[in-house]
Amino acid sequence: MEHQEASNKQQTLKKNTKKRKRVNDSEIHGGQASQDPQILLLVKAAQQGDPAWSSALSECTDTAMRLEAAREILQSVGKQQHTQEALRWCFDCLSTAQDDVGISVARAALTNMDKPARSQLLDSFRDILGLDPPHPIEQLLVHVVTRTLPDDGSGYFQERMLGTIIAFLSPVAFEPHNFDAFLQVVERGSNVRAAGAIVKTLLHFSENSQRILQLDSVRAERVARALVSCAVHSDPAVRAACGNALFYFGHQGAEYYLISALNEYGASIANTPLHDERRDMLKRVMGHLYNAVSNLRTPAALRAIAERLYTERCEYWRLGDAIRTLWSPTYHQEILSLLDMRRDAHAAGTYAYAINDFVKKPEPLCDVLRQCLRWPLPDEPRQRSFAKYAFLIGARAALVLKDFDLVRQAWFTAEQISEPPVEGDDESRGKTWESPFEDPELKQELSGVLTGASDRRTE
Repeated sequence: MEHQEASNKQQTLKKNTKKRKRVNDSEIHGGQASQDPQILLLVKAAQQGDPAWSSALSECTDTAMRLEAAREILQSVGKQQHTQEALRWCFDCLSTAQDDVGISVARAALTNMDKPARSQLLDSFRDILGLDPPHPIEQLLVHVVTRTLPDDGSGYFQERMLGTIIAFLSPVAFEPHNFDAFLQVVERGSNVRAAGAIVKTLLHFSENSQRILQLDSVRAERVARALVSCAVHSDPAVRAACGNALFYFGHQGAEYYLISALNEYGASIANTPLHDERRDMLKRVMGHLYNAVSNLRTPAALRAIAERLYTERCEYWRLGDAIRTLWSPTYHQEILSLLDMRRDAHAAGTYAYAINDFVKKPEPLCDVLRQCLRWPLPDEPRQRSFAKYAFLIGARAALVLKDFDLVRQAWFTAEQISEPPVEGDDESRGKTWESPFEDPELKQELSGVLTGASDRRTE
């Protein structure tokens, strides 16, 4: 008995949940069901099909009455089954008005419609996509996605429906009149569900790279600005969608803005207190921006990443990964030339970290070491700490290459620095860097090099 009672309660809960999920269109436009005989006849005939449907249509010729009938029919979607012919007719009627009430009704009906019925209805619209001028139904569907309307409480289901509509419109979504409407939703950021659906379906570079690359520079920069802005949105789903899209973004028309944003966010993080709740969010955006700039692979982007060696104070790991992505012998020589011109130990130590942890090649690390050894030791304590790190990690690379003279030169120079070595990434995480020569085997190998025993063994 108790089991039966619990089962009944569970069934009741499920029914109530379904009721809550369904969008009631009469609540949207604030009206009551019509009692007009012709409208009631059309509503009933929409469920029966021909010949009742054709007969009811012939009797109802008034435009306003037809529009009201279309709303009444779509109001019952989810409660009653309708013929596809009737549903198509309803959308034709609503598309002539293009008002908020009609858009709300269409959105509610598409949300409440089961997936097969919705797919079949959308398939019946394929023949009207891409016409010049655009067909009213195409415009209606764009408005269903982009128009900001009162929240109807059907969030999860409505977001999935919006994604379906956007995917259906994808053949014409990048037409200027449609794309601008979609992009404005993301730029405003207030229509959360639509913004998330648009970003996931249209603005993700890995899904639509060719079409995004065909955007002009003005629109490309608008996309980049919108993604960066919404990557710190208050809604976590929008943040995640925009951050992910920004990570893969790579339109060269947005080059100037992306580089500026990378530097701007870098400065913001450096000036944000360590325990500020916004710091983690800013760091995630910074990571996405590093990747977006790296995706460009233009001379300006390469130079911008190299410049971050001098200014980065937090996201060393992201910088190292960007250098790994872009690294080549030619790029290496460009960075070395910049280092030799500026003689900045922080930049040299940061580049040494990037090579050691990401590029993982001992030869270029020894190039950095040789360059640092030609400079006078810096006076500023932090610079000295980064220099000491470069000497020690470089000595290890020289040991791998069995360049014992270079090992000794690096080791004895490092011993002249009293400050502890600093590796930027460990420091930013509150950790103390541990020298590789703390390892007993490496320490013993180093001892053999310093005493000359290793030289004798190689003779």
